[in-house]
Amino acid sequence: MPRYYNPPVIPDDQLLVSVTNDFTFGQNNRQRPAILKPNEAKALTNVDLSLPGSTARRPGLTLVEDLGANTIVALGNYDPQGGDANLLAIEGTNLKRWTGSGSFVSVNTGLTSGLYAGMTQAFKTGTGDVMLISNGTDNVKELSQTYVFTDLGDTNTSPPLTTVLTTYRNRVWSLKSDLLSYSSAAPSDWSTAFDRTTNVFRIPVGPERALIGTRDLGLLIFGKHQVWSL
Repeated sequence: MPRYYNPPVIPDDQLLVSVTNDFTFGQNNRQRPAILKPNEAKALTNVDLSLPGSTARRPGLTLVEDLGANTIVALGNYDPQGGDANLLAIEGTNLKRWTGSGSFVSVNTGLTSGLYAGMTQAFKTGTGDVMLISNGTDNVKELSQTYVFTDLGDTNTSPPLTTVLTTYRNRVWSLKSDLLSYSSAAPSDWSTAFDRTTNVFRIPVGPERALIGTRDLGLLIFGKHQVWSL
């Protein structure tokens, strides 16, 4: 998408042309085109600027499959070591998986409809990587590499019921309101990996929003009212 600049025409002067493909500063529609910098443009539609000095058309999106009228309320990447990578999707009461080709395959049909869910891949000693799925209402579920769906219960040692959970340093962390719970490290049974009474921090972040594990800043804890790091 080169841009051409023609200076004002003066009789008997030769026209000069300037061509640029560098739009590093991107789109600027807040100023008049005449005063834009050489690496700005008034409008950039479907343009890929990832390579400096070059412009290309964005590749667009490809429909994988129409899963019906239900809204997809959760997507998760399940890529266990030594197993098959899957894209997990929850729509309606259904948990489905997609391997990158063909159609989605149903894994479970017993979830409560219309609830957003959090997912996190976690290590289970003796089994390998599993996926923990929690919608905050149903008991947390465990999905194995062979697609066995296990209910982890709702006891003092079960994963707390929340949509905000993540895996960080071989533990699963979950946030519900002001309570940050953590599991034992790499347990052999996720239904007994927590102690909701003892292994918990009270952090005044308000209603839960997100948990993000980082390399240098520790675990970032996002609530409606505050953000903390651990």
